[in-house]
Amino acid sequence: VLLAIQLNKDYSKREILEQYLNTVYFGQGAYGVKSAVERLTVRADPGNAFCGCRGSTLETLSIADAAMLAGLIQSPESANPFLHPDKTLERRSFVLSRMVEEGYITQADADAANQEPLPTVAPVADLRPSNSWVEEVQDRLFTDPRFSALGTTREERLYPGEGGIDLSGL
Repeated sequence: VLLAIQLNKDYSKREILEQYLNTVYFGQGAYGVKSAVERLTVRADPGNAFCGCRGSTLETLSIADAAMLAGLIQSPESANPFLHPDKTLERRSFVLSRMVEEGYITQADADAANQEPLPTVAPVADLRPSNSWVEEVQDRLFTDPRFSALGTTREERLYPGEGGIDLSGL
């Protein structure tokens, strides 16, 4: 309760919501709404010669995908669109109905969104995040002379496989 009071003193409701949406777990290794959009809204697109798929961005996110992502927050694993599509559709439909009740969208918008297919391309297993903080840490680790003096390449020390970063001997 004291933490909530202090947060309300220091931040606006909008800032608190923004911080929450930038850190909340959506499943499939996606933390934060931007990562969730990038990882969880990819669909097959044979017309794309590069990867055969297309995804959304925050700017191009559809109502259907926004509702799907909002529905994932409550239970990211049980509503996983790649493992439990029926549950995902049920949660998305619930979110859309609440959006209609609150006046954010029309019933026609909700009906159209309910007809959209779910994403079809599961995210890759490589969960190395890509943002400025991670890039800075990786840069420092790859340029730190302590790693080269240990007899193995820096990449082998930093990405030794399933075990994660190996800092033994430092």
